[in-house]
Amino acid sequence: ARDGDTLLLRFAPAKGYYLYRDRTSLRLDGDARARGFALGTPRWPRAQAYRDEHFGDVRVYFDAVDVPVPVARRDGSA
Repeated sequence: ARDGDTLLLRFAPAKGYYLYRDRTSLRLDGDARARGFALGTPRWPRAQAYRDEHFGDVRVYFDAVDVPVPVARRDGSA
């Protein structure tokens, strides 16, 4: 957790691999949703333009990237 309202996700692709920014999705399991948690829109940093043989023109990360994700909570207490 970055703070009480933000998760900080760190992705570190292995050498020779990359992470697709627009093909990555996040979700909470049913228990977290039932407890009143919801994810906001990830705050992706700028990605590198890349021509992928399967998906065409995409935005990717070749190196480690930190992605803050807002978390909405029904109950704001600790």
